[in-house]
Amino acid sequence: MSLIIGFMLLSLSFIGYINDKKVLNPLFIMPFLWGIILLLFNIIPHNIYQLQSQFLLSLVLWILSFMSVAFFALSFKVDSQISLFSPKIFTIYYYLVIICAPLAIFLIITEALKVGPELFFLKLRLMNTGIDEDSTFSLGPLAYVYNLANIVCLLFTFYFEKISKRRYYIILVIAIFLSLITLARTSIVMLLIEIIVILYFKEKLNKKTIVKFGAVIIAFLVVVTFFRSLAPWEKSVPFLETFSTYLFAGMPAFDTINYQAEQQTGTYTFRFFYAVANALGSTYEVKQNILPYVYVPIPTNVYTILYPFYKDFGYLGILTFGSIYGFIFGILYKFAKSKNELSIILFAIIFPCLILQFMGENIFLNLSTYLQYLIILLIPYYFKRI
Repeated sequence: MSLIIGFMLLSLSFIGYINDKKVLNPLFIMPFLWGIILLLFNIIPHNIYQLQSQFLLSLVLWILSFMSVAFFALSFKVDSQISLFSPKIFTIYYYLVIICAPLAIFLIITEALKVGPELFFLKLRLMNTGIDEDSTFSLGPLAYVYNLANIVCLLFTFYFEKISKRRYYIILVIAIFLSLITLARTSIVMLLIEIIVILYFKEKLNKKTIVKFGAVIIAFLVVVTFFRSLAPWEKSVPFLETFSTYLFAGMPAFDTINYQAEQQTGTYTFRFFYAVANALGSTYEVKQNILPYVYVPIPTNVYTILYPFYKDFGYLGILTFGSIYGFIFGILYKFAKSKNELSIILFAIIFPCLILQFMGENIFLNLSTYLQYLIILLIPYYFKRI
């Protein structure tokens, strides 16, 4: 059944492509991504459990609701331009990053070295995933430099012709190094995908540039994998098994979820709002972003993008939030095509969430991060109007 659905989704992606013949069109990306994954799941040898009806039905509902609303959003007429270029604010951003980032990196490395060289990489990983229960270490306000560096990097990428090239490459190196220090492959990949999307809308990409970016992405993945392999908690596994785990494991893991209505509505989906309410004095349960492991039969704690919506609301949640996702991506893509500068950068920021759906949900589970991104983007726009 999964193979049949895979071919159906690939056929559906063709319909999405002919909408405007652009590879970044969400109507193309959504079914194409899942069609390829399901196809590879049936072709590449692996020991992962076969997919059950719970995941397959949820996936079909997710894609159909997404595409229906995205198609509607793409029919809107738009005519607005929002420029974010502000030399003064960009200069402030630049100096904030080059001052705060090295200090944050120094504090992180110093803290990680306290456990000794043998556990250095493990300590780094635990600190940056927020599951180091034995540590009271905190960067405080310096922690915001991660998000600031990423957004400044994207702003400088978009306005590359208007800024100092030296400043751009300094910010780019800092943003990449801040991603590297978390020992997380996805943070680096997301940043590079965002840069590629911006260059695509600016019509700066050609085949040679795409090859260069592809080489950079592969190189950084190799570097991060190498550093993580030095850590004592990592076991040596064949590449194919590692590949299968990252690409496929979330799908059968989703089949292990049990939906059960709870008193606290949307415990996972609305965790940000519950966290804010607790900060104001409430006592709601706030779930961790790090999910529990299941065996499929290999251990994994990723459940695809569908997890919070099904866990909280069942199939109705899949339909509802598939529609919300479809509207967000559809309307931003429509504005981005009209050369709206804010929309191009916003679309670039959330586009990796579309590409990495097979791993997990990012927008709602990390809403605080995306709100910080939006604020950092809007500051230059509003200050230059004063």
